[in-house]
Amino acid sequence: MAYRIRDHQTISGTVSGSFRYPASENGGTQSVSMQWSEGVEILVTVDDDPFQQSVAVCKNDVDLMTASVVATEAAQIASKAEAAKKISGEVVKGFFGFIQSTLTQQMTKLSMALGPKLQEILNLSARCRALQEQMEKDYNRIKSRYVRLFEDLDTELKKRVHNLDMAAFSLRVASADPVSDSSRSSLVATQALGGRESQLAQSQLLTYSVKHSALSIISSASKSIAAGARLRESISAINEDLRIEAEQTLLVPAVFIEKEGMSGGKETNVYFPDNAPFVKELEAKRQYCIERTQPLNGFAGATKTDIGESLKQLIVQHAGNNPDTRIQREAKTIQQLWNNAGVKEN
Repeated sequence: MAYRIRDHQTISGTVSGSFRYPASENGGTQSVSMQWSEGVEILVTVDDDPFQQSVAVCKNDVDLMTASVVATEAAQIASKAEAAKKISGEVVKGFFGFIQSTLTQQMTKLSMALGPKLQEILNLSARCRALQEQMEKDYNRIKSRYVRLFEDLDTELKKRVHNLDMAAFSLRVASADPVSDSSRSSLVATQALGGRESQLAQSQLLTYSVKHSALSIISSASKSIAAGARLRESISAINEDLRIEAEQTLLVPAVFIEKEGMSGGKETNVYFPDNAPFVKELEAKRQYCIERTQPLNGFAGATKTDIGESLKQLIVQHAGNNPDTRIQREAKTIQQLWNNAGVKEN
């Protein structure tokens, strides 16, 4: 809108001029200078309607630009969010697809390896059954051989004993038969007279037979031992070598208390913590632990120093020069616990 500005100022200055005067006597021209000042009132009318219109147009343009920028930014944010959502969805889908593909490949690989493994297990099972059948056959064959051998030995021994005492057997038969004739009696007499020579010959034959049977047994035993060695080699080829851990010493905390009873004797008891390992087994062997415990003599009225010296001796006996680092660490820990214990001197 238009507006007016009023201002009052004073202006001043110096003016000079010349004048001519007529010649009354001489005549001539003369210059004159003078100072002057004058008040001036200034009235200025400012018409800013075109400027205001241009400002309004600029403001409208700026508002339109701001709205377009805000709309563009919102559209860009929405576009970025949608693009990020699509990208994340594709990433998740790709990841799960990769995992699924990997699992499918592994399952395919395992399914392909399963058949040969099953066939190998079946082959091993068939081989084990064949070895079992072969072992049973070998056992039965060796058993039948030894049974037959011992039966032959029993039969041969029976024959040799009968031949050695044939005279006695014949005499028994002749004496048992009431109608025996003289020929049998003479045969008995002949056997009685020549029994010594016959017995010597038959003992030699028996010795040879026993030696021959022993050699046969030794030969059969050597073959059996060789077959057993081959069988052990076959079994060791299919056995699995497993290591068994060595036995280890388990240390369990316990408290031994020795006190005087009402009757004057000493009573010893042992207490285990509730959470100790194998506490049930230890409770069952409580009396055994008490009996195996050495009597704690010499501690009545002892000071902390005396008990510490005794404890040190026990630690030295337990650890000593043992190279086991675990035992040395336990001994060091026990000594530190005793040094840090708040036991008062008596």
